[in-house]
Amino acid sequence: MAVPVAVVGMDFREGPSTIRARLKGLDDGPDSPSARLVRDGYCEGIVRVESCSRVEWIVSASNPSWAAELLRGSLLKSAGVLAGERKMHVKTSTGALHYLVRMALGLESVAEGEHAIGRQVLRAFELAHESQRTDRVLHLCWTAIGRVLQARKATGVGSSVGVQSLVVAELAGLPRHATVLVKGQGEIGRQVLASLHREGFGQARGFTRAEAERFFPLAQTAEAVVVCTGGPAPWLELPPRSDAPLAIDIGAPAQVKAAPGWTLHALDEVLTRRGLMLGADALRTLETLCDEASDALREAIEGASQHHVLEALESEKRKFFDGDVDQVLAELSPKEAKRVSEALRGFTHRLLEVTRRAGRVS
Repeated sequence: MAVPVAVVGMDFREGPSTIRARLKGLDDGPDSPSARLVRDGYCEGIVRVESCSRVEWIVSASNPSWAAELLRGSLLKSAGVLAGERKMHVKTSTGALHYLVRMALGLESVAEGEHAIGRQVLRAFELAHESQRTDRVLHLCWTAIGRVLQARKATGVGSSVGVQSLVVAELAGLPRHATVLVKGQGEIGRQVLASLHREGFGQARGFTRAEAERFFPLAQTAEAVVVCTGGPAPWLELPPRSDAPLAIDIGAPAQVKAAPGWTLHALDEVLTRRGLMLGADALRTLETLCDEASDALREAIEGASQHHVLEALESEKRKFFDGDVDQVLAELSPKEAKRVSEALRGFTHRLLEVTRRAGRVS
């Protein structure tokens, strides 16, 4: 039985942050590609996942392959990108479920096993639910992701792995007494600052976007700046320097508008230059969790779909006997009416049983 789920997306391997940000921006609004997909009846629900390294759409549709290709083509066309120039991956049926769980567990991340993406996936389902864009199938996916993340938490695997690990790797050449300024104190900014402190960077300091008066004087002499803010366009102009200090911009899209005299590393460089791999035992643990969770999710969706089919058949059976059959029986003798009624009820009962057995076998 084909599972009515597809995933369409672009990650750090398939396109730069500028294209991913453009795809996300084009999908905002009431007449976006995903909104049209729901409005025109090509899918029953849709969830969009965003992170610094990917943008993904999880689609629930009776014909997931068709819905996925419609969405993919519409997104690329809206972004002014030809399919031959940029790739967007498409996963369908059981492949989509397995990919979704792998993504939530961080197995598709550049920092293998990162935790942050799992929280971002759950938040995406929450936002879709608030927008009334989830259905029965997507609710089952949402529940399954929550369960596997709880199971993963108990293992402790990759508890401190994430984009912050890549930032620390970029700063590995600096002395631990260096002054490192972290601009932006959202979730990622706080994680970066905490990782720097764990690695011994005692002079690492965090600043919110609004703290310009404190930030800019220190940026004139700091050995490095890490920019972790989020926004639709570049905005931060670093003070001119002549000693080429390091600036790392992990915003998607880029947040640094100007950095005269700085050595600037953008997100795409960080993602493509460095990868952090889990150890063999940790990787095996997460892959086992992924296989078990995706199998359980497939069974839950198929079971729910089978129950839905049986409910529909039972409803049609009642309508049939309460309407059409009663009219036919009224024209027959009592003896003939009883014989025909018993034959029809026997047939519909066998039909339901065959449907139940077929569902269990598949």
